[in-house]
Amino acid sequence: DLSWASGGGSTNAFQIAYQTGATAPATCSAGNVIAAATQGATTFRAVSGLVSGTQYSFRVCATNGAGTLNSGVALSAMATAPVCAGDCYAEGSSPNFAQGLDIGTERQAPTARL
Repeated sequence: DLSWASGGGSTNAFQIAYQTGATAPATCSAGNVIAAATQGATTFRAVSGLVSGTQYSFRVCATNGAGTLNSGVALSAMATAPVCAGDCYAEGSSPNFAQGLDIGTERQAPTARL
């Protein structure tokens, strides 16, 4: 999971770019991009599809109302194994469903975490 603090001001959304390795993408338009329209103003992102034991580098850029992206901030982290042990379930889909404690029934494969 990736989280950051907003600098405030005229920021109305964030765009995230990431790639494998120790060097973050040069801009928030390079590498694997999570568009500002998708991310919005939320300062948290669960990035799926990461491989445990692989280093990833990210760049998080703020955008204003005109859609102008700033140069962003870069960081690098190693993906680790999922926090859950055994079967992992998507939120709202645990075996407790039958007891009326949860909603949904689909199992979800574990993904690596940062």
